[in-house]
Amino acid sequence: MDSNKKKAGRPSISKDKKKVKPNITLDPSLIESAKQKALHAGEGLSAWIAKAIENELKRAGSTVITPLTGSSSSTPRKSRLAAAVVPHPAEHILAFPEIPLLHAAAGEPFSADSDTYIPTRHIDPGRFAVQIHGDSMSPRYPDGTTLILRERDSLKKPVLKKGEIYLFDLDGEKTLKIYGSRPATKKEIATGHTYTSPADGKTKVRILKSLNPHYPEIPVTDDITWLGWLDKTDNP
Repeated sequence: MDSNKKKAGRPSISKDKKKVKPNITLDPSLIESAKQKALHAGEGLSAWIAKAIENELKRAGSTVITPLTGSSSSTPRKSRLAAAVVPHPAEHILAFPEIPLLHAAAGEPFSADSDTYIPTRHIDPGRFAVQIHGDSMSPRYPDGTTLILRERDSLKKPVLKKGEIYLFDLDGEKTLKIYGSRPATKKEIATGHTYTSPADGKTKVRILKSLNPHYPEIPVTDDITWLGWLDKTDNP
């Protein structure tokens, strides 16, 4: 073999060269400008952005970026657009996928329609957004906070864990609470809405708690329905 020929495979990288992550800043004015242009064109924001990116790619002669998709079947309206940065002499167009936005109570449970939310950073598949209303999860998550949750169906082991925050569905009304348990009272034992803890053999009752100590706990007497888990790594 000719010693001057390089072996096939990945090219070697000098030890002196370090990988540097690009520093990308999202200008809120670009999002607002895109919304106005989409409204004027009579199109949805993601559809307008998709066309804008396609036009810029054609103009720049770049390679089309394949869209990313989610994998859950329980949450409405999946992601449609991959994160993309398109070079242009004047500006950069930065777009992230739309994800479902649900509304949940941080106080008394209530009903609200779902919407869509455009994150300002990359979000992995199997996530959705929830905007909380009320101050029961204050001060950590005040009224109006939008959080990213992992869809239940995206988890390998969708099991409720004490001390973790979940989006619960109580009779069709969504609420964000901490899952927990405590020893059952005699009255609760008499009603039969209890369970025996495998850890200590005690009779306990499941409860939903708030971060705000001024809100009382919610004893759970029926089967618990939950939609997502708040993974703190998704909410830095």
